[in-house]
Amino acid sequence: MIYVIGIGTDGKDSLSDKTVRLIRGAGLIAGGARHLAEFAEVKAKKLPITGGLDSLAAAVRAHVKKAHGNKNAVVIATGDPLLFGIGAFIVKTFGKKAVRVIPNVSTVQEAFARIKESSNNVKVFSAHGRNASIEALAGEISKCEKAAIFTDPANSPAVIARALLRGRHDRGRHDRHAAAGYAAYVCEALGTKDEKISAPSLIALSR
Repeated sequence: MIYVIGIGTDGKDSLSDKTVRLIRGAGLIAGGARHLAEFAEVKAKKLPITGGLDSLAAAVRAHVKKAHGNKNAVVIATGDPLLFGIGAFIVKTFGKKAVRVIPNVSTVQEAFARIKESSNNVKVFSAHGRNASIEALAGEISKCEKAAIFTDPANSPAVIARALLRGRHDRGRHDRHAAAGYAAYVCEALGTKDEKISAPSLIALSR
């Protein structure tokens, strides 16, 4: 069996005892460096996820074939693996019957908890790899009462803020002041020593 396990901002402490035992009994554990460090004592083969998903799939496939079901493969992800995470890729690659997903508190939930705002009616977007369509994404975001956006270095909060200001969508009319009035929060590195929460205006964020 292939397990895709979400880990929260509290690291290993965010997992149930049953899930920790499952990880400790695995034959292969894949994840980011920070996730693997949580289980440094486990004797399983460790596979850092550093980029290409094809190499991850190949390693998991090789392990499953060699283990013949005796040792599970575990992929550790942040929060909810099926919310713009690696879970969808693993399920698509290996099929639903071969995969079990164990989610944790999502990054979006953690962010709303930090800013102490209701997440009711929020729509979640991802800006990862959307260099060619950031304007279209900004158009979708501008129609929402609340939006949470996963960003990346190319499509940073500043890039998205500038796209929103360029769109200036207000009931079909261009209105810079309506766009400027959006409340924005930037939640960085949640759960790490570098965690930072800020609430700039959209215009300030765009600079």
